Amino acid sequence: MRQHLISIEYGELAVVADLHLRPDSGAEVDCFVAELAGLHHRHCLVVLGDLFDAWIGPGGFEEGHFPKLSHAISDFVAKGGRAILVRGNRDMLMSPSDGLPLRLELADGVLLGSAGSATLLVHGDQFCIHDRGYQLLRSILRCWPIRVFLRALPCSTRRWLAARMRANSTSSVARKPLDQLSLVDSAIEDECIAKGANKVVIGHLHQAQIRELGMGIELEVLPAWEPGAKLRYFKV
Repeated sequence: MRQHLISIEYGELAVVADLHLRPDSGAEVDCFVAELAGLHHRHCLVVLGDLFDAWIGPGGFEEGHFPKLSHAISDFVAKGGRAILVRGNRDMLMSPSDGLPLRLELADGVLLGSAGSATLLVHGDQFCIHDRGYQLLRSILRCWPIRVFLRALPCSTRRWLAARMRANSTSSVARKPLDQLSLVDSAIEDECIAKGANKVVIGHLHQAQIRELGMGIELEVLPAWEPGAKLRYFKV
């Protein structure tokens, strides 16, 4: 799957990661919808992956409480805002066509500012390169023929597969050594150098941290969103 990077040279951004919204979790959907209603129309909302606990493909926004979410995103954009979803491991099967009706942009990363001093926003799962089993699955699910096949399956089958993959993921993570799940700093540094960035902001790990890497590069990990949590704001 071809990687898509959005460049933003200036503006105000509200960034959040790892919401893991489920169609049956009405209270959490309502809380995030309220967050969207409170955003200023000048803001650009960036979700750093895993907006959904599992994106089942076409028709996903019609599941359970998700119509409220799609309407909130549409309203925010209609008032002058901008909404970008950076694909994470839980919404990897999402395609631009899924977000088109509500003008939700899909990307694999966002680059803020000018080259040489930019901030790179990505989900972060690509930097856990020692987890070879996951990286193999990631590459398979990003393969165009596989994506076409999975998205063409009946909705009930896709829903069943998503549930199985969630269960397997939870079980697998519990059994893996911690070094397999950790970030590889050299991979982050290489990506920042290639993109002209001196800071990278990711999600995926669910635990907030800020630390210095080599080459003068700063890493910021956003916590997983939870109802009532503050969004992270950037201004460029």
